[in-house]
Amino acid sequence: MDKLTGPHLVIEFRDRSDDVRIRLLEPHEIENAYICIDEPEELSEEIARSAAYLKARLKDGWRAYAAFEGEKPVAEAIVASPGGSPYRVEGEGIYLVHCIFVKPEHAGRGVGSALMRRIEEELYGEARGVAVLSFGEEWMPFSFFRRLGYEYVGRDSLVSLALKRFDPKARATLYPSHPAFPLLEGKLRVEVNHDPVCPFLAHHYRKLADIARSYGELTAVGERFIDDREKYVRFGGPRIYFDNRGLPPGPVPEAEFRRRLEEALTSLRPA
Repeated sequence: MDKLTGPHLVIEFRDRSDDVRIRLLEPHEIENAYICIDEPEELSEEIARSAAYLKARLKDGWRAYAAFEGEKPVAEAIVASPGGSPYRVEGEGIYLVHCIFVKPEHAGRGVGSALMRRIEEELYGEARGVAVLSFGEEWMPFSFFRRLGYEYVGRDSLVSLALKRFDPKARATLYPSHPAFPLLEGKLRVEVNHDPVCPFLAHHYRKLADIARSYGELTAVGERFIDDREKYVRFGGPRIYFDNRGLPPGPVPEAEFRRRLEEALTSLRPA
């Protein structure tokens, strides 16, 4: 990566002498900021697609942030402009933190909290509030955001919506999505909805889709990217569905996926 310059915030850590700097990313830096991926070469196709989508969204008011230790990114966050996220989060002047990730070796040192503070400082005066989606305690946990002053304001199945108000009258609503794919006789319908922003999740879901396909005629597998609100309303949010029943969002472990798939297939097999 080229030497990074530009406006930044310096956070001093008591247990280290070096600094962590947080700043907005430029479009040409997006590909290098996917720190949730250990082996980027293996996911080059997914990274290229996600980066292209995010670069287009930056022109629409989205923002991408990263925290750097020296020249190495250690945390990242992507913020969608009001009404701009494929998730149907509605609210006048409400920005949505689409995702935030801190490298595991830097967890617990305040990097994630500092990253959120930077986002809030830049949006204060422009936004009426900042919303986040929580997918349980393993994926964007609500407990983390609650400590930062976010309040629970809504829920759709396993997805919770939290809001930090800059304007006391600010409101945010998460509109539910209920896919209604026609059920198939003698087959389990497995619908895989990819998040266009996250190459790691797209790669993981493709592996799970291949597992479902390995069951041959017992399954019918469809895949798509949920990259606009029309698809969100029609097909549901970014997750995997068995006959219109959603699995937990986020990276479902392979063993857990196989177990749930076997359970769903049980009703299709002769007694």
